[in-house]
Amino acid sequence: MGIEVCCTLGMLDKDQAGELKKADFTAYNHNPDTSREYYPNIITTRSYDERLQTLEYVRDAWINVCSGGIIGLGEAEEYLVGLLHTLSTLPTHPESVPINALVPINQFVAIIILSYYL
Repeated sequence: MGIEVCCTLGMLDKDQAGELKKADFTAYNHNPDTSREYYPNIITTRSYDERLQTLEYVRDAWINVCSGGIIGLGEAEEYLVGLLHTLSTLPTHPESVPINALVPINQFVAIIILSYYL
């Protein structure tokens, strides 16, 4: 059919990534969200290394990687640079790098998705 399938399902182990490949998934989105240094300020349920391990499992299964982050979490610019440095120094660069912007609107929060596709 020529349909490309991309999903975001959270943390994966090696076997789960392999199952997605068998199901012909084209791409997997998993975002570190910020730099290693700022990460503990926003996420406490999993480690930064676990996030990067998920990306490795996806890549090892020959699935395209879509990985980026969120700006507007109270981070300094250096943390965004740290995120970009992490992504740019992976053994293979992600095929797309979505940068989401957290935008407060009254009492609600909107996430605006800006994606850069290589």
